[in-house]
Order: sequence, then structure tokens, then C-alpha cells
Amino acid sequence: KVIETATFRSTPEQPNEGVPLIWQDNQFGTADYGVVRDLLKRMHELGSTVIDTAALYGESEVQIGKALTELGLTQKMFIVTKLNAPGDGTRDGVGGMESFQRSIQRLGKVDLLFIHFVASIESMMPLVTDLKKQGRIRYIGISSIRPPEYPQLIAAMRKFPIDVLQINYSVGDRQVESEILPLAQQRKMAVMAAVPFAALTASAPTLLY
Repeated sequence: KVIETATFRSTPEQPNEGVPLIWQDNQFGTADYGVVRDLLKRMHELGSTVIDTAALYGESEVQIGKALTELGLTQKMFIVTKLNAPGDGTRDGVGGMESFQRSIQRLGKVDLLFIHFVASIESMMPLVTDLKKQGRIRYIGISSIRPPEYPQLIAAMRKFPIDVLQINYSVGDRQVESEILPLAQQRKMAVMAAVPFAALTASAPTLLY
């Protein structure tokens, strides 16, 4: 579903780059490959260009990368993935540089690299900053969908040169409006909404569609 066009921080090479955003769940790793391929093909036909996945999402990177290669779409898509520090929530123990190298092998390229968990921000920031300096990624991001982590997220937003922030934001969950969104605007950070069609419940977001 195409939601809107976001403008990322300007660079000399890409002034005011606007990209249509698409949000999805993280089940591509368990879905039938043909379904994944057809969905990405249709997504491209409709003008969507952003794919958001993560090393933590099982075989999602594998399925997505294979489909994009077969469809000849790898260089036409804005590919987003995520990593953590080794052992920080990683199911297979793979994190840090090893995780990034595996993502590149699977996906072909990474435009935006998120540090997935707040606990990994401090240790992984030197790595992702260096990857950006080397031109191996284009943008650095951090993410959190847990309100108790927001103070740590805010501290990182103030401390590090972050390009993109991913947080929960929807009609049913507007907690970030008071401090996080104004700070992102002040710091010229793009914002990607996690679970944008959701109503917040005591235990987890509930989809509205």
C-alpha cells in the first residue's frame, strides 16, 4: 500500500530525495515464494519503491532478494534492512558486520540500514557510520516500537547523526507526537511509521484493516 512520499535528508548527489513508502508485515520469510514475487512485481507496477525488512525476519531477506533479482528490480528499489549487535535478540547469533555482509549477499544492496534494537545503538553506531562513509549504505536509522525505550531513543537522536527514525505511529498510537516527532523535525530526520494502521491495546497493536 502506497502511503505517502517522504523526503530524506538532502545530499549533493540526491537533493530532497522523495520516495513513495510501502509498509508490510514481516512474514515474507514464511510466505510462498511465488506470492512474494508477484507482490513485489505488482508493488513496482503501482509505483512503490521502498522495501523494509530485517535480518531478524527469518528468510525474508532471502525471498525478497531472490525475487528482486529475477524481476530485475534490485536497483529500482529503495531497500531497507536492520541489524543488531551479535547476541542482541538475534535468533542465530549473527550480528554486526557479519549480519550486514549477509544482508548484502541476500539483497544485493542496502540503501537504509537500521539498528534494530535500542540496546544495540551505542555499540553498532560506529559500524553503521563507517559503512555510510564508505558508501556501502546511504542512510543510517534507528528504531523502537516500545514506549519504555523512548527515553533511550531520544538520547540517541540527540547524540548521533541519524538520518531516519522508525517508530510506532498511527491514529491509535500517537505517543510520539509530544517529543519524538518535534525532535525528528528539528534534527532533520525522516520518520517511517511502524504499524501505521493500528490501534494500541494493552498488549500489542491491533490492525484496523
